Amino acid sequence: MMGLDKSLPQIFGKDVPQGSGRNMSLVEGDLKKVYEGFNAAIDAAPVPDQQKLAAKMDLTPEQWTTLNDGFRDGFAKNPGLKGSTPTTRGISAFLRVMDAGANTFGGVADIVLGGLKIKSGLKSNDKVAVAQGAITVAAGAFNFAGGGAQMAAVMGANAVRALAGPLLWVGAALTVALTPFLIVEDIKHNKRMDAHREDLQNLINDLNDQNLLTADGKQRFEFLDEYMYNYGQRDAPEELSIFEYREEEYEFFADGGHLPSPGFDSVKHEDYPGDGSNLETRLA
Repeated sequence: MMGLDKSLPQIFGKDVPQGSGRNMSLVEGDLKKVYEGFNAAIDAAPVPDQQKLAAKMDLTPEQWTTLNDGFRDGFAKNPGLKGSTPTTRGISAFLRVMDAGANTFGGVADIVLGGLKIKSGLKSNDKVAVAQGAITVAAGAFNFAGGGAQMAAVMGANAVRALAGPLLWVGAALTVALTPFLIVEDIKHNKRMDAHREDLQNLINDLNDQNLLTADGKQRFEFLDEYMYNYGQRDAPEELSIFEYREEEYEFFADGGHLPSPGFDSVKHEDYPGDGSNLETRLA
């Protein structure tokens, strides 16, 4: 009824079999042989045998006539979808176009992002980033080509229908091949973040040794460092400082040297709902 494997002309098609009333004497080739053989076999059979054959094939006399007419009249190129309505046909067409459009857009996005990754890798002399970008571009190219083939098939170009599947499969395989690069990139990112935290900590220690901080300046930094690392955001109203809003938690940290642990310490960290769940910072 939905016809999600059909093109738009097939989804909206209402053709009827062409060649009604055709003179079968003009038909040549295999179709003529099949038609003549079928009729000869039926006509040669005794009436009881015809009835037995009809019973075995579970065909009524009307269906026998329809079958015979099918041999004579041919078939509809774009038959209507059985049981479909204008609404279901519209939904089918929308889904078919969206599927092809999503693959095409995704391919273009991968090509652009891969190009930017290559540019960034060349600038930083990062061979891994360059390789990742190249594979991303290749995956995008195959997905774009596959989406284009899908779109052409949706419009009724059956010649390219068979190309869509292999192209999209190659694109998907290349996308999966990116997984090791993404893991490596994530590890490198975490190392960069840890190194940045360590550099900041060393800077604060140097400033503290030179008496350039307030009495509790180093402790406040350490609290903020642990706080942001654990919760991923301010987790406090914009008009208040973290130290004002989380005064009890800061006092706990100052006394114990660590943030309160859920279920173990009396002080509890309540998630502030105004900026999203913890570790899911909402970017304005």
